[in-house]
Amino acid sequence: MNRRKQKKLERLKKKKKRKTRLKLTILIIIIGFFCGKNNIIKFQNILKSENQMASAKENEIEINNIITKETISTTAKNNTEVVESNIEENLNNADEVEKIVQKYIRDKNLNEDNFAFFYYEPETKRTYLYNGGSYFTAASTIKVPLAMIYYDKINNGDFNSDSTIQYMEGNYEEGSGTTATLYKVGDDVPLSYLLEQMIVNSDNTATNILKTGLGGEKAYRILIKQYTKEELPAEFNEQNITSANYSLDILKKLYENPEKYQALIELMKKSSGGGYLKKNITTCEIAHKYGSYEGNIHDYGICYAKQKYLIGIFTKKVPDAEDLIANINKDILESQK
Repeated sequence: MNRRKQKKLERLKKKKKRKTRLKLTILIIIIGFFCGKNNIIKFQNILKSENQMASAKENEIEINNIITKETISTTAKNNTEVVESNIEENLNNADEVEKIVQKYIRDKNLNEDNFAFFYYEPETKRTYLYNGGSYFTAASTIKVPLAMIYYDKINNGDFNSDSTIQYMEGNYEEGSGTTATLYKVGDDVPLSYLLEQMIVNSDNTATNILKTGLGGEKAYRILIKQYTKEELPAEFNEQNITSANYSLDILKKLYENPEKYQALIELMKKSSGGGYLKKNITTCEIAHKYGSYEGNIHDYGICYAKQKYLIGIFTKKVPDAEDLIANINKDILESQK
């Protein structure tokens, strides 16, 4: 408060006191007229006592106001310092992830033609994306949204645990898994078995049977567009392509809706092989889906570390890509310690 305002406030207080004294004097005269001198003196003493109490009360209120203002100011300052400290810590963590990725980009001659990356922490919403809008051949990473379609249909009552899908001519494709060994064309294959084989063993025949159950390649490609707000290119309807942005949206949908997709997440935790994101990782559980086709080697998943995070690494004809994926994730995980 400046000096001019303070003087004005003091003048108002004095004026108020003068009015109060005038009223009290008039009141004393009236009482004296009816009650006599002794009662006047008693009443004066009472009024004097009450005035002192009122004055003390005013001083107490003023002191309390000063204390409160100082307390609020101190608390606000402390809270600001805490918030700034937390923000700084989060920014440092985000910077650390970026530093790790940028180092690999420099050391391994990576660029926007052959590399894409995403990192996202669900609890803090911190995100780091590199080349998120570029499209790569998806390989088997696209099997996750395909599975999500079926889990949605199970939740909606279109399918149940006993449902089956027929193994059709043309569904066979070389690769891992046991579907083509245990079943033949014309057989009704349990849906639960097909989902497990597709996610855990990356079984291509199981995948093709599941696509057929949705109406074929083009029909399922249109269905899996629902899991992103990303504006997808026209080629997405016809070709098996993906991007870091699209894949991040898939994992967010999975992570944020466990009531729908927990069974799928559990299958992803069992994904076969100890390579890719899981390689040399023993300190945390990872639910992931890798993919490899004609030099396009990718992996994306959920890392249940101290600070949970979603991660995706996409490469195209990069030497030792599987080790690159493993090393980036290992360095990021160790940076949390």
